[in-house]
Amino acid sequence: MARAANTRRGALLDYGFHAIIAPSFADIFSSNCLKNGVLPIVLQEAEVDRLFYEVTSCVGYRLIVDLPAQTVATTDHSWVSRFEIDEFSKYRLLNGLDRHSAYIAPRGQD
Repeated sequence: MARAANTRRGALLDYGFHAIIAPSFADIFSSNCLKNGVLPIVLQEAEVDRLFYEVTSCVGYRLIVDLPAQTVATTDHSWVSRFEIDEFSKYRLLNGLDRHSAYIAPRGQD
């Protein structure tokens, strides 16, 4: 059963999702996203509504997610929004680390 659950959570990455934007996430979903290398971005409901409108109105609509700057922007930067993420999760995502490898120091750097 654990393998099936891991497969479902990893499916987001299998479909090319590296970030998900919503007005809120359940704690367990957000935690599972981060564990699997997917960035859960919380924006204001009005911003998410606008993004849904844009996505349905424009074929090929794209956003730029800048994790170091903690921003989401349109490709022309006519709209930019900031999001929050804890520093440890940010570090793990930026360095491609899972929740265990982030605690292990490389050999020779004890």
